[in-house]
Amino acid sequence: MAVRSDGRPLIAVGGNAGSGTLLRLVDCNDAACTSWTARALGSVSVAFPALAIRPDGRPLLASAGVGQQLTAYDCADIVCTTHARTFLASSPSAALSLKLGANGFAMIANGRSIAADASDLRVFDCANSGSSVGGSRTVVGGGDFQYHCRACAARRRTSVLAFYDALNGDLRLRVCANPECT
Repeated sequence: MAVRSDGRPLIAVGGNAGSGTLLRLVDCNDAACTSWTARALGSVSVAFPALAIRPDGRPLLASAGVGQQLTAYDCADIVCTTHARTFLASSPSAALSLKLGANGFAMIANGRSIAADASDLRVFDCANSGSSVGGSRTVVGGGDFQYHCRACAARRRTSVLAFYDALNGDLRLRVCANPECT
């Protein structure tokens, strides 16, 4: 969920990729979301979408579940009547989070499955505002980060990654030295 500059929530809804739940945007008509318009973004089933609203009001979404691909959805307008879909990386877990950097490019944190009950916490750094190109890198390896992660910006213009490591039951926080979390 993200909140537009006028206070109206915008909610990305997915589900279990195996259940056939389509990626939808629920665009609330008021701050209390007493009524809304729901839009399906194509005919693709996804799990656990992440959402950010750019300064110009256009949504940017990321999801996992389309053939086990990390996928970006670049909306062409503020209501996302059309969008470009780009496959970014393989084997993401259901846990992912998207944040916009100061340059407007997205950073997508996600667990990358490497074996049963094992994954790396990875970041996909988008190299343009449409999130159609970029690169993926491991931030923390050797755990089980498939279920919960969150990326956000800190006041010091750095990034913070919060994540749960199911391998040893730890809730962890990584305060990065810079916005890119390198």
